[in-house]
Amino acid sequence: VYAENEYAQVLEETGFVGLGLLIILGIIVCAGCLRSIRHSERPVHLAAYGLSFGLAAVLIQSLADFGQHLPANAILSAVFCALLLGLARSKRDTSRRRRQVLVPSVSSTVLRATILLGVCVLWSWILVDANNARLAEAHWQKAFDLEQSLSARNWQGTDAEYADLISHATAAVSCQPNNITYRHRRNVYCWRSLCGAIDSNPAEMAAREGFMTAIHDIVGELHKSLVVCPTHGPTYSMVGQIEKFVLNDNRGAERIRRGFCLAPCDPITCFVAGRLDMLEGRTEDCIARFERAVQLDGNLFRDVAGLYVDQLSRPHLVLSAAGDDIGRLSYAIEILEEMQYYDLAEEARAKVRRLLEAKCAEPDTPASVYAHLAGIHSGQGNDQAALECYRQALAREYGQIQWRLEMVKILVKMGRAEEAMSEAKICLQLHPRLDAAERFVADLSVHPAVLAQKDTSP
Repeated sequence: VYAENEYAQVLEETGFVGLGLLIILGIIVCAGCLRSIRHSERPVHLAAYGLSFGLAAVLIQSLADFGQHLPANAILSAVFCALLLGLARSKRDTSRRRRQVLVPSVSSTVLRATILLGVCVLWSWILVDANNARLAEAHWQKAFDLEQSLSARNWQGTDAEYADLISHATAAVSCQPNNITYRHRRNVYCWRSLCGAIDSNPAEMAAREGFMTAIHDIVGELHKSLVVCPTHGPTYSMVGQIEKFVLNDNRGAERIRRGFCLAPCDPITCFVAGRLDMLEGRTEDCIARFERAVQLDGNLFRDVAGLYVDQLSRPHLVLSAAGDDIGRLSYAIEILEEMQYYDLAEEARAKVRRLLEAKCAEPDTPASVYAHLAGIHSGQGNDQAALECYRQALAREYGQIQWRLEMVKILVKMGRAEEAMSEAKICLQLHPRLDAAERFVADLSVHPAVLAQKDTSP
């Protein structure tokens, strides 16, 4: 959203004229600071040192931040500058200063009244706008909480949930109609309520009765939003993908490209641009867009992996996009095995195993890491290694019933019935009347090794 550099941000917002005015202000303040320091024989002028160091810190910090866009910081910096200029204009002998007194007159009274009225009108406008911003933010926070809940469920929600979400977003827009973020997200919510998750089939959506009218309404609202903010990339991208992929309007392709040019750091914009490149046969470009989208938002990995396998027929790119993320690699194993790319799935599984083994070598490794590695060893038939990993996991989290049951299965498979019976009984102690544990105990109680142990016991 910001340039992470105050000077670049000022240049982006106001151009060279604004940056030039800022430089002129800096020169004036610097000259005032030097004059104050020359008069430092007076104690009050010593304040110039502290003020100048404070402003110097602000100038340095502004190289990597945009703190002066916050009103409190900007006002404090303005006060510092005013104090420095005030110190520079003060004379050594204040007793000789002439005090100019404003002689009351009709014209001065009218001027004062006019200024007072103007200030009252200005403050009234500011307070009304501030109250609208407060109300908008309150509604927006409720909408954001609902969005988080729906997003966690891949946008699978009820009509009532979407109605509540859109209602709060609409209330926020009505309080601040020029806020492009509120307007854009409201349109996103309306779109989600129609078509669900990002990977919905456009052809199926277009075929739904009555939906085309609603989609045209959303497109109209998006175009109105572009009038409010003609440089908002995500809005261009959204209206472009609806026009291109749903309404079959080729003008949408140009809007998708424009949206990507305006917002190359927005993950959804990158994803949509990648889909357009894929559709138009620019494979290398689409791969670059998809990789960027995943880097910006890891939640898009599943959608990108599906396109790599189903549309591009390049399953090896799934492993490249997953990188060293164990969660992504685990999903890659699932999708690759489903599409019968067993060699790549095995490569991904080996990579996961290496990553988990490296994590297990670190101090204070979580129990879940050992359990995950145990599951991989068990799937590959390495029962002894799986058993050791489960023991390490249970040493850290003794009460994990499922891990202990998996260990019982491995012990039974290895023919170590006595140990399996002992672990199954521990499961029953932790969770009495657990069906799986009761079945293990019942089956193991007639195992020859267990019976032999009972015979030899006193």
